[in-house]
Amino acid sequence: MTEYLQTLFISGMACLGCTGEIKYALEKNPSISVKKVNLEEGLVTIAAKTDLSISVINQLLEYTKYKAL
Repeated sequence: MTEYLQTLFISGMACLGCTGEIKYALEKNPSISVKKVNLEEGLVTIAAKTDLSISVINQLLEYTKYKAL
């Protein structure tokens, strides 16, 4: 099975609590696994079963204060 890795810039990420909230929101989708969070650069690397659009990622983040750009 192919796994797609994507690195996304997430606006509003400022602390370890933020990274946990983002990880939780993204992993609500069972096909997504958060592989790495770079707090300093505001980047999140995810693995998914399909290539995901920014709009799909933002739907998962909808009830948080964060947004993928």
